[in-house]
Amino acid sequence: MVRKIKNTLLAITVLTVLGMEAQVAPAWNKLFNKAVVWQKVFSSGNYLVSTHDNFFLIDQETGDAVWSNSKFTDIPQSSVSELKGSFLFEINKEDVTYLLDPFSGKSKFDSKSSGISKLEHKQVLGLSGNLFVAGVSDGENQKIINVDLESGKIIWELREKFGKIISLNELNANEFLMVSLFNSYRINSKTGEVIWKKKNSDDNDKLDKLGKFGSLLKDVATAAAKDMDFNTKFYLNKEKNIFILGTQEETVTTSPNGDDKLVYTTTFQGMNISDGGLIWKKPLKVNGKFGSFAFLGNDIIILPNNDLSSRVNRFQLGSNIGEWGKKGRGVKVKGGVYSHSFTDQGILIISKKGSKNLMTMLDTKTGLAKYKKPIKIGGSVQRTFNVEGKVLYQTNYEINIFDPVTGVLSFSNSLSTTPKLTVQRENDLLFFEQSSGLVQSINLKDGSIKKISVETFKFGGKESVKNIELRGEEIFLFSDQNVVLIGSDGKIKFNKYYAAPKVSGLKQALLYAQAARAAYIGVASYAISASMNQASSELKSQDKVASDITGALGSAYGEIGNQASSFAKQSFKQANQRFKASKGGRDFVIIISKEKKGNSLLKVSKKTGEVLKELSLGKDKQPSYAVDEITGNIFLKTKTAIIVGYKF
Repeated sequence: MVRKIKNTLLAITVLTVLGMEAQVAPAWNKLFNKAVVWQKVFSSGNYLVSTHDNFFLIDQETGDAVWSNSKFTDIPQSSVSELKGSFLFEINKEDVTYLLDPFSGKSKFDSKSSGISKLEHKQVLGLSGNLFVAGVSDGENQKIINVDLESGKIIWELREKFGKIISLNELNANEFLMVSLFNSYRINSKTGEVIWKKKNSDDNDKLDKLGKFGSLLKDVATAAAKDMDFNTKFYLNKEKNIFILGTQEETVTTSPNGDDKLVYTTTFQGMNISDGGLIWKKPLKVNGKFGSFAFLGNDIIILPNNDLSSRVNRFQLGSNIGEWGKKGRGVKVKGGVYSHSFTDQGILIISKKGSKNLMTMLDTKTGLAKYKKPIKIGGSVQRTFNVEGKVLYQTNYEINIFDPVTGVLSFSNSLSTTPKLTVQRENDLLFFEQSSGLVQSINLKDGSIKKISVETFKFGGKESVKNIELRGEEIFLFSDQNVVLIGSDGKIKFNKYYAAPKVSGLKQALLYAQAARAAYIGVASYAISASMNQASSELKSQDKVASDITGALGSAYGEIGNQASSFAKQSFKQANQRFKASKGGRDFVIIISKEKKGNSLLKVSKKTGEVLKELSLGKDKQPSYAVDEITGNIFLKTKTAIIVGYKF
């Protein structure tokens, strides 16, 4: 049952938990009817509380219950998550999956009432405002249903033996492309009309011609694929009105001495979005695993990952004949390619051979290497900048500049830093250089380098610098327990250490909140549009929280902001508020520390390094608390059924 609840302020004394000095005053107190089981602030900012008799969304500012839903009483925290691509809550209870509207607490979907016994795919279609769900219904029959997120009603159903769904991409507010194990579809998201359906390969035709036996083989393939990380990639080019589907296949070969070896082949096939017509009469095949892929004008560039060496090639759409290398067989690149970027000088290819990361620059017209030997680099490339005809690259370990014509590096010893220790100020890239212990900068126009700080320092507790932040002309560096401020003159204004609590797991809630805030700040540097989804892909290998946030907010930005549905508008409004709050400069950090009277959450000034406020967690070794690093709100369970809200 869903109902609105007003908060009841309690006349309780919190002095039993808090001391009198430097303590933060409570903003609100809330008494629940039964014991609080768990509480959590999710990355969206939604604050949930589970008790022994109810399940609540609590307003952070007032402590009022926005809604409650007793159907999920005593639900374990591990059974509640946010559905990637939206703010919907996904709850798994007794083999049934529920999707809850975060704004009303009402169930927008449950797998049991929809007739789906095995849920296989769920995804919010942000442009249309619908929820796409696919799975197995009665027996072993598959079906797709589309749910209106405004009303929670099923708009349409489609019964189809589609196998495993590989990719789902919206074209606009009315249509989407679905790529499955056997076929590709263009479907009207409002009506369920299949505009076209095309087989992904000739093999499907052969299976269909086998009748019932072929259908049986499809069932076997579908069952096998359910538990596999099916390696298929989808590349959409709306400008050309096409998409490319790549499939990685592996086979086992046996050497003369009896050793088995895995051999990889990647197959590409393209279709016209308008009618599903095939771009290649025969699929395009290359040796190696998935590496990287690029559209370039009317062509594509395929960059496979073939371990020791890979053949990179450029193809015209519809042609199986390569344009690079002898007889169009491609250009050999050392190692397996995992990334690329286009620069003014050509295509920069990043590969890995064993433990070595390599960079190679090719001319995009001829495919010829710009220099003889690939450049060895430390770590995987995260981003590049064009600097006066040269390329500045940053990996997850270092920064350097290289000349794409000669392959010569500007710095004989690369500058040791990480993306989290780097920040841009206009035309300068500032970073904490770990080897020297100083903040330095590189000018992005001429590549000149200079030292910003003039004094080194050490962090307490054997910690290393984790983050850098600009504060006007000053620079703030910090870790979990340490804070340092470098003045405009390059000298250290303060260096403070706050002892870490000794209890393991005590910092978990705070660390999650910090990761969420850092992710919002990082994502804010991307254009606030549909590029959020691209940001999610780029961040996957770096930061799971960041990836989840960008994936979740990809639908909230872009065209969804113009949609008419209330759900879409509310999602956009909430996402927008979170981003604006995360982008605003904040004058403090929250640190959990071991104090004389137990463990405390400290509000530490970025201006002075001093404690502004303190919230004692008492001597409880496992206190129940939740933090929202973006709003600065903290929620502490002080008694069995009491939560006190604080504003830092």
